[in-house]
Amino acid sequence: RSSPKPIHAYEDYSNDALEALAHSDPIACLVLGRRLAVTDPETAWDLMIRSSALLGGDTRPVKWLATHSFNQVTDNGEMATDAMQLRYVLDALTRRLDNDPDPTFDFREYHLRDALNDAEFARLDRMVDSLLHKMKVIEAETTGSSTIGGAG
Repeated sequence: RSSPKPIHAYEDYSNDALEALAHSDPIACLVLGRRLAVTDPETAWDLMIRSSALLGGDTRPVKWLATHSFNQVTDNGEMATDAMQLRYVLDALTRRLDNDPDPTFDFREYHLRDALNDAEFARLDRMVDSLLHKMKVIEAETTGSSTIGGAG
């Protein structure tokens, strides 16, 4: 029996080859970001944000990262507040890009309200603003203009 066919030809590329393409290729960013999500989450974060920016604000790379890299419950069943904060930032980003409410976003905010004060929420919201700005800069530097909405 043969192994499953790769989803994209880039699945067969080395990490070094994908890294060389990632500056301007959103699919290279996506494939490499998925590979690195567990072993190097900070790099995966940057790659998925870049992929989304290069795709004009398409939220699928960010949603994948949020879903696969930031488990909200610890092994003992408690809420993982640090991971939930990062998930909150990614969800807020996609919410602003899509202008489409996600009902699970309210669940996370509700649980974070017990752990964070207003100043800490403001810090998270500034992170979202910063990511939106970064995405617009990436798109403009690569394509000459930005079509990404959501303020920031």
